[in-house]
Amino acid sequence: MGEKPYREMTDDELRQAHLEWSARVADAPGWASAYFAAGQVKAICNEGDRRALGLVNNYPIKYG
Repeated sequence: MGEKPYREMTDDELRQAHLEWSARVADAPGWASAYFAAGQVKAICNEGDRRALGLVNNYPIKYG
């Protein structure tokens, strides 16, 4: 995965990043890495929403 900002990715690149970061959340060895990966999934989904790609965040960060 490159250092390209999500806003600059193509739709296909964004979908691929969504798959990769979702897998990282699922396979995270600890809380901190899961939290970071979930934050990336959230950012990707936000960009996907801006583009109407319909990406689903299966790992929302919940407080409380």
